[in-house]
Amino acid sequence: MDFNLRFIARMDALPNRTPVRAYDCRFLFVLSGKGELRLCDRTIPISENSICYYPAGTQYFPISKDGAPFSFITANFDFSNQYIARKRSYHPVPITEPFDEAEWKPTHLAFGEERFLSPFVLNGASHLRDSFIKMEREKNTPLPFSDERADAILSYIIYSVLGQKEDGENALARTLADYLSENYRTITSNEEVAHALNYHESYLNKIMKQYLGTTVHQYINQKRLEEAELLLLSSPLSIEEIAEQVGFVNTKHFSTLFRHRYGASPSQYRKRGKWI
Repeated sequence: MDFNLRFIARMDALPNRTPVRAYDCRFLFVLSGKGELRLCDRTIPISENSICYYPAGTQYFPISKDGAPFSFITANFDFSNQYIARKRSYHPVPITEPFDEAEWKPTHLAFGEERFLSPFVLNGASHLRDSFIKMEREKNTPLPFSDERADAILSYIIYSVLGQKEDGENALARTLADYLSENYRTITSNEEVAHALNYHESYLNKIMKQYLGTTVHQYINQKRLEEAELLLLSSPLSIEEIAEQVGFVNTKHFSTLFRHRYGASPSQYRKRGKWI
């Protein structure tokens, strides 16, 4: 598919004061703050690293929590290049005004993926934060092929979201595992994870236990120990340096966990293996 990024901008204030409808498809990525996305049939909480999607013609109304600061990136796009000649942005119209069907661009229907036929919110999408920021920079920087690079990033975002199309707790478990796999070296507490994904830490532990058979803390330690094992066999780093690099603040605690998992201390394990 040839996706077409029509318009993208970073904003610090929500311009709409009433529910509106857009003529093209839209993403809204929350950079900071909290709020909610009000649709015609439901209201969904949103916060930092949430992705909001609404297809062309959707009635929507994003609003910050209690008028607090709210920063986001908004992107207007088509799922095809059918309307690529029309460069201008289509401003949404209040639901109290007539909706011009002739200007409607329902390219999501031709794309045909069920995930994008109706609006949704994907929380905890920190793994796509840099992509949205880079897409905005490329689109609004007048350099050769910047539009093409922005469209390529849009394609990556769409297919990344499509790959997480399952709903419910199973999708959350996958999002949680992805987040921990990317950040296990620097995470300092379960509270930090809960804040990043906008869920209570006890609920995240329940999801991890149910779908992955482990707790958040155990999963983090597992990833750290796996990396430590590789470093012991493939690097000249000291035991203390390895412990620090993978995220342990206490070398003795690291050694205890390592012995429990591998049946030998880090130094014994290194001697048994082959240092490259």
